[in-house]
Amino acid sequence: MKLIFFNNPKPKQFQYKPRFYNAQKEVLEQRIKEHELSQEQSEGERIRMKMHTDWERQRVKRETKHKTWRSLLILIALAAMIFYIMFR
Repeated sequence: MKLIFFNNPKPKQFQYKPRFYNAQKEVLEQRIKEHELSQEQSEGERIRMKMHTDWERQRVKRETKHKTWRSLLILIALAAMIFYIMFR
């Protein structure tokens, strides 16, 4: 019979597999796919696809604009708080 006073189990292995995201490649693949589909689709389908991509671009622009304003407002609020604390 074997006595083990200090049982040190091995640590569990963490299997991290990094993933690479290339936004430009994804946009290019989407445009290629749209072009291939546009050759097969009717006029109405092409218009619908173009409207979808235009709306997506506008949404992304709007989101980045909102992020910029939000960052600016946070910066102003922090500056005001620091000014109030320092010169109270």
